[in-house]
Amino acid sequence: MNPSWTWYSGLALLLAACSGGEEEFRVVEAIPPASAEPLRLNEPLTFVFSRAVDPSSVTARSLVLRRSDGVPAEGRFAVEDARVTFLPRAVGARAPLDGGYGAAASVEAELEAFPSRLGVLSTHGEPLARPHRSRHAIVPAATPPAAGFPALFLDVARGIGPRLANRLKAPGDRFATVPPGGHIHLQFTEPLWPPSVNQETIRLLYDNPDRDPVDTVIELVQDQESAIVELWPRDGFQQGTRYLLGLGEPGVLDLAGTEFDAGGVGEVPIRVLEQGAAAPGQDG
Repeated sequence: MNPSWTWYSGLALLLAACSGGEEEFRVVEAIPPASAEPLRLNEPLTFVFSRAVDPSSVTARSLVLRRSDGVPAEGRFAVEDARVTFLPRAVGARAPLDGGYGAAASVEAELEAFPSRLGVLSTHGEPLARPHRSRHAIVPAATPPAAGFPALFLDVARGIGPRLANRLKAPGDRFATVPPGGHIHLQFTEPLWPPSVNQETIRLLYDNPDRDPVDTVIELVQDQESAIVELWPRDGFQQGTRYLLGLGEPGVLDLAGTEFDAGGVGEVPIRVLEQGAAAPGQDG
């Protein structure tokens, strides 16, 4: 027998004996439970343990989440005392229904127990006394009508539309500014429904009597809690040209289908700085 394994086994038994009659280290429950409604595509999955968990022991090998299509669920773990929460990767712009749970029918959670050396440990180094396995259904990832958004995603902001979290211009300034060849940076307070991020909802126009549309590049990057949109003219911001940024009516949507709350931002004039000048007013 491997000496190191003998030592590990003895340590585990010693820890169990020294627990003073406390409840064994185990998974108490999953939230939501396997019997609940199917997981939404952005819904966290939490495992509650009988004692505080050692964060360094929580990995994709110790807490396995495997989708029914055989692919590991993608996301990150957050550990808080006796709770371990899996946060699925946010949906993306290229495949807006393919987040951490993908298009799978379910996800299976598997946690190994003693004598496995790859399992989740308590803060005192105790391995799980018994394994845990549960299968959680996932809401079918079909293209939704507008009224069907709540069936697919949790509403992060609970009925409140996405808002801008950064200033486009300094207080009292008439113009937002951008350097030649630069980008406009928009930070939103919650994730967005990717198909709603387009040149109809985020409008870059020439500041002329006809307000001609500018051929615009728009990029979306988001996580479970916020979204960042970068945009710029396809041929770059040009000195001597004035632009307008229009937001709202229609506006971008959050994952529950709630429209952007313009909050008076509506339309913002854009001035291109001289070469080499700093661009104020787009900080958080």
